[in-house]
Amino acid sequence: MKKIVFSAFLMLIFLNLFGKEIITIEEAISYALNFNPEIKKFSERLKGLEGRKMQKEAYPNPELIFSKEGLPGKSNLERETNLGILQTIEFPGKRKLRKNIGEIEEEIGKIELERVKKIVIARVKKTYFKAKFAQEKIRLLKDIEEIIRDYIESATFKYQSGEVSFTDILRGRIEALKLKNEILEAKKELREEVNQLGRIIGKRLNGEVEFLSPLQFIQFDRDLKELIEEPELFLGVKIEELKLQLARNEVDLSEKNFYPDLRIGFFYPSLRAGGWGFELGVSLPIFQKGLKGALMEANSLKLENQISLETKKREIISKIESLYSNLKVSEEIIKNYENSIFPELDILFSSSLSYYQSGIISALEFFDILKTYKSVRIEYKKEILNYVSLIADIESAGEEE
Repeated sequence: MKKIVFSAFLMLIFLNLFGKEIITIEEAISYALNFNPEIKKFSERLKGLEGRKMQKEAYPNPELIFSKEGLPGKSNLERETNLGILQTIEFPGKRKLRKNIGEIEEEIGKIELERVKKIVIARVKKTYFKAKFAQEKIRLLKDIEEIIRDYIESATFKYQSGEVSFTDILRGRIEALKLKNEILEAKKELREEVNQLGRIIGKRLNGEVEFLSPLQFIQFDRDLKELIEEPELFLGVKIEELKLQLARNEVDLSEKNFYPDLRIGFFYPSLRAGGWGFELGVSLPIFQKGLKGALMEANSLKLENQISLETKKREIISKIESLYSNLKVSEEIIKNYENSIFPELDILFSSSLSYYQSGIISALEFFDILKTYKSVRIEYKKEILNYVSLIADIESAGEEE
């Protein structure tokens, strides 16, 4: 008989887990890196930038020329057929500058992709642990719901014994109904976070989801000086530096456009057997209004990028300093909960129901203790969620804040 009961118990556990989708934070991040729409979009953009670089470093195509002169008209002129090839030779340095521009644009694209990945990972962590918080909140509320059922049972027995009034029973029933509403609200929050997580990781999360990674306090052991000197955090600054390099190359290229390009051609004339023709041409940048406008635009963009670079540096350092300061405050709050509040609260809460049953405390006092326990436990987990979110923001250099 015991074997049958044990087998049935294992079967129930299996069916319960089978109906759930189980996911860890590492799996969620892996899904996001492979299927997040924003990451996929930037990956495709990177391919486009590689093609753009190839266009910029390409040589001008030669031109094949065919001409026929002395076609029939009023007078009988000598006819001549020419076949030739023309090649534009750009002023020295132009192609090299264009190649540099293409390479810088491609490098910006690569760093932009890494930056987007960091932002998406931060979003995954924050949303995942918001869902985990909602899940743990539901479990806590259900545990308290069980305690209220025990209270109602005890109050009913005491009422039948004439020890308390019917008000004690009513108070328990009302608190149970209020708690049911809190559980429904928490379930709604959980569904919203699950849907949001599914959108971020690019995977539809169907049915009930079990978040295996714990929402727990793990102290962040890096100091502020180390963070500010960490180059991997400053991808946004690196992008601005490359944009400034790009603008400088654009200025140099605009200046080169004031110089002429050469045009060389070779022809084979049909009437003079064995004779070759040669042509040498030079472009004349006489009308310089457009060239001056392009140079003015390039210089303006260079100064704009210089300002953006300086602003970005200050902005990121300021964000990290602010996030780190908030993190340290959050750390102190969590330690205060663990070291000072919980030891006393747990002793008070563990004895509250027996105290009520013994008549040491009233129903009102019992529910005050219960509400305090519930709010403190939820606030503690909420502070851990805040702590985890601050770490995620620091890791993305405040880009996700």
